[in-house]
Amino acid sequence: MTLTGTISLTGPAPSFGPATSLVSSSYGDYCAILASDGVVCWGGNNNGQLADGTSSGPDSCSNACSTIPVPVGISATSLAGDGDGYCAILTSGMVDCWGYNGSGDLGIGTTGGPDRCAYNEPCSTSPVPIGISATSLVADGAGGYCAILTSGMVDCWGDDSFGELGDGQSSGPDQCADSSCSTAPVSTGISATSLAAVNIGYCAIITSGMVDCWGDNSSGELGVGTTSGPDTCGGYSGDANLPCSTRPVSTGISATSIVGGAVNYCAVLTSGAIDCWGDNSRGELGDGSSSGPDTCMYSTPCSTTPSSTGISGTSVASNGNSSCAILASGAVDCWGASFLGQLGDGTNAGPDTCMESTPCDTTPSSTGIFATSLAAADGYCAILTSGGVDCWGDNSEGELGDGTMTGPELCSEFSESSPCSTTPVSTGISATNLVSDGENFCAILNSGAADCWGSGFDGGLGDASTNNSDVPVPVVGIGP
Repeated sequence: MTLTGTISLTGPAPSFGPATSLVSSSYGDYCAILASDGVVCWGGNNNGQLADGTSSGPDSCSNACSTIPVPVGISATSLAGDGDGYCAILTSGMVDCWGYNGSGDLGIGTTGGPDRCAYNEPCSTSPVPIGISATSLVADGAGGYCAILTSGMVDCWGDDSFGELGDGQSSGPDQCADSSCSTAPVSTGISATSLAAVNIGYCAIITSGMVDCWGDNSSGELGVGTTSGPDTCGGYSGDANLPCSTRPVSTGISATSIVGGAVNYCAVLTSGAIDCWGDNSRGELGDGSSSGPDTCMYSTPCSTTPSSTGISGTSVASNGNSSCAILASGAVDCWGASFLGQLGDGTNAGPDTCMESTPCDTTPSSTGIFATSLAAADGYCAILTSGGVDCWGDNSEGELGDGTMTGPELCSEFSESSPCSTTPVSTGISATNLVSDGENFCAILNSGAADCWGSGFDGGLGDASTNNSDVPVPVVGIGP
């Protein structure tokens, strides 16, 4: 089914039916795939993220926005967002993209974009085909995507300042907004079954099961035993000799799943053990140290090779300064920074102290819950084995969803106190899918309805308002 038409808040409430999955591109916007395969989006629209043919949005938030979902006009099986837009795998298998195009994000062979959005930047306010067929997509934090094609090969497009294209070039075939780029998909030369991204790089589980990485290596993100990188890239300035790899290079491990933080990765190995590598300034490696076996750029502690956390699990989630894992038993352990209660272990002091006197835990500690799924913001929410949803960490925007913005505790971030919970608290809902935009959470309930809570910035809750909510509120028009 393809959704078309417009929505007015003065008319009847829309009814799109139940949803099956959610994706967020950045603070304040979401898209949902419906049970009908149709796609609806809500929240910020300054770069055409709503794909409704405008960049103005039907509503006025701090930016152009829609406070309720609007139909995109495509049928899709999966979505990915790069911070300023989205790409979708259609039910046909082909890939369409929309939103900002200053870094060649659209993959259409130009940085001009069919439209002009905020600050007169190039964009597309409706989905445009990029000419590839794919089975999965992932976006980094710098304006680019990589896709596993139906052939199994991996293509990438967008920014190439740190070799993110993986095509052997750091200059990019094109020049985008002050950086090298590719405005159309280019081949990395590898075949893969899974992809993960950090801010400026990617890792892939290739068809052999081994893990290859490419892009920036300033914090040891390549996992190859060095911070120097096989190549040097120009970065955003275009003249810095920054360590990188412009081709996929092997980490030497085999894995079944992998997740990226800001500048580090964690992987579930084929043995079930969990290894991490990259930045360790806040104990992100979970290996019992915050000093790191290596030192990366700016004298930052890191590990340039995968390092063992000492636990085995099935999946990992990361918010960039901490990580949580679902163990083989279903129990949830967390490690890394603890200044906002992110570890869920009953303290924000941390048994350890990491860089800049940050409280942390350099080894995994127990949250006391059992879960099947995790989502990360400045804290975490989990779908419990019972189906219920518990949250912990920062509560300054109502992210706990427990009916209070004061939080059971006060945590400290950069000498300022913020409401928080250092242990998981119940939201009172049961869910099948859970996603965060970094400042709020949205969940698909058992019924197929969608609830959101936390920051209402740019209409991100989809409840026809821009208000914050400390309890889950229904997204207008999504449900049975």
